[in-house]
Amino acid sequence: TNKGHVGIRVSIDSQDAEALLARVEVEDSGMGIPPDRIDRLFKSFSQVDSSTTRKFGGTGLGLAICKSLVELMGGEIGVRSEISKGTTFWFTLKLKPAAESGSDVHPAEALRSIRLLAVEPDPTLRRILVEQLEGRVSPSSVVVTESEAAEALEAAIKEGHPFEVALIPYLSLESLRSALQTRSIDSKTRFIAMIEGSDPITEPAVIRMGYAARLQRPLNQSRIMDAIATATVQRTPANSISPGKTPMKEALQGLHLLVAEDNEMNQFVTRETLRRVGCTCEIVGDGALAVEAVRNGRYDGVLMDCQMPGMDGLEASRRIREHEGKTPGSRRIPIIALTAEAIQGDREKCLAAGMDGYVTKPIDPSILFATIGSLVPHTPAPPEPEKPPAVVEIPAPAESPLDLTGLLNRCMGDVDFACRTLEKFEKRALADVDRLRAGLVKGDIDNVKRLAHNLKSAAGYVGAASMRHIATQMEEAGEKQDLQFIEDQMPLLAIEAKRCADHIPQAMRDLAANRSPNDRPDEVNVCKS
Repeated sequence: TNKGHVGIRVSIDSQDAEALLARVEVEDSGMGIPPDRIDRLFKSFSQVDSSTTRKFGGTGLGLAICKSLVELMGGEIGVRSEISKGTTFWFTLKLKPAAESGSDVHPAEALRSIRLLAVEPDPTLRRILVEQLEGRVSPSSVVVTESEAAEALEAAIKEGHPFEVALIPYLSLESLRSALQTRSIDSKTRFIAMIEGSDPITEPAVIRMGYAARLQRPLNQSRIMDAIATATVQRTPANSISPGKTPMKEALQGLHLLVAEDNEMNQFVTRETLRRVGCTCEIVGDGALAVEAVRNGRYDGVLMDCQMPGMDGLEASRRIREHEGKTPGSRRIPIIALTAEAIQGDREKCLAAGMDGYVTKPIDPSILFATIGSLVPHTPAPPEPEKPPAVVEIPAPAESPLDLTGLLNRCMGDVDFACRTLEKFEKRALADVDRLRAGLVKGDIDNVKRLAHNLKSAAGYVGAASMRHIATQMEEAGEKQDLQFIEDQMPLLAIEAKRCADHIPQAMRDLAANRSPNDRPDEVNVCKS
């Protein structure tokens, strides 16, 4: 569905020794059916919406046929509906109980004692997952949201009953590791990656990331129990999470990547993020240069910004794929899209252009590393001798225009990296505001859109939420050629950019005050205040 959900529920209404009455319900969260039209539903060639402009519809025979089949089998059919809230169709069937299998012990019996944690962001899928697990794993198993996962793991360890297995979304492992390291938790839980059905992520890629097993959506009970069995059969401690163990960083070390990115600050952040897991990179400023670099060089993968002047990332990806197709013996290089927004349809556009993955800005290192790890073939190199410092939460005054905790997380807990990012922002933000103002005076709408896009991206990295919101609105107005709106917003953008720049010295002092003894200032520029 475009939004909402369709759910199917099967239950038993009644049962005796001879038969049971099964009930099947199909519910949706759609537009609903008016009460005065419900009586048309089960009549042949009848439609609730009989207009020629209707978006959804058929012959008007489907429900009439269902009604005949259900009644022939001794059941009933009906419907409940509420306008704007959805509809539930239901039917009942009388069925004979299945014969016993004759097996003394069901193969799943051994898993009933497994204490399991499942992480599911969607409330509807969370409810379904609870029902799928009920009676098949330990009653003390729980299903939680992503934000509750680390706390649930910590609580279970403190209670002396840690979770043996956890089902989590594929891209969540690194952020969960970071949260556990911050809490100094050593978890022996084995993790199973839940992967979207359309994602071509292989079992070896999942294992390389530190998972014990792979579980493809849509989930069903058989797949879930098979994955749990796979995870619990393995007994090596390689997939446990503890402070200092970073299998993802080991897996990425030594990769050489091409980064196509026109924004100077984004170039800096991407290069430094990759450097901290042992990757090297070459940076080019537009799509045409990226195509040329891929033709003439050798890279393990490409990180491709979608919005660049001249040739954008989508066109560059298409040309790279065309070149590969015309060159005998050439390998398909993995291309990962970098885009400023998670807009509906963007992922499909990227895949249609020949890209293999998709990461939004501001870049979350854990998601970037997970995406690279799943798409770029690699033989793990020796691990780094040290890990970045654990992320600490930095208290900020209410009037602060910057989210330092978010910035430090994006910088993997490295205070010097965070300070250098603020320095880059300070140098570029006010200058770009002046350039945007000049472009507005000249009526150069393309330059205005590009600069608004750059400011939005830069503000996102340092957690300047208000400035990012204004720049986003200006970029959207640029798409509509609405120069008047941009001109009206210009004073607000300038004020917010100056407020951020004025706060940076204090922000850098706050960061320096939280420096960990494990920081290595000899490797990077020392934070200035």
